[in-house]
Amino acid sequence: MGVLDNGFNLSERKVGEFSSFAAENYTETKKILGSIHDYQIFFQDRNNQTVIINGTSSIGLDYSLQDPEKSVKIVRFVFYDSEIIRMVLYLW
Repeated sequence: MGVLDNGFNLSERKVGEFSSFAAENYTETKKILGSIHDYQIFFQDRNNQTVIINGTSSIGLDYSLQDPEKSVKIVRFVFYDSEIIRMVLYLW
């Protein structure tokens, strides 16, 4: 269950489905991601503004409440609405 179609194209439908699933089954989504750690996923445009996808501004828990020394940030560039945006994943 990924959120991308065809390599780097972000799927609004998949983001919405994953977000809904995470809201009800957060522990299961950690298994899908292959992680035992807590996470937050969100999307940003080139101006570091949050991009809302299918009504979703973020998926998972709020990383800002965590100790920054114990978190890892992973960034992947994806295509959305004919633009390149960042998919940001924090793990802790």
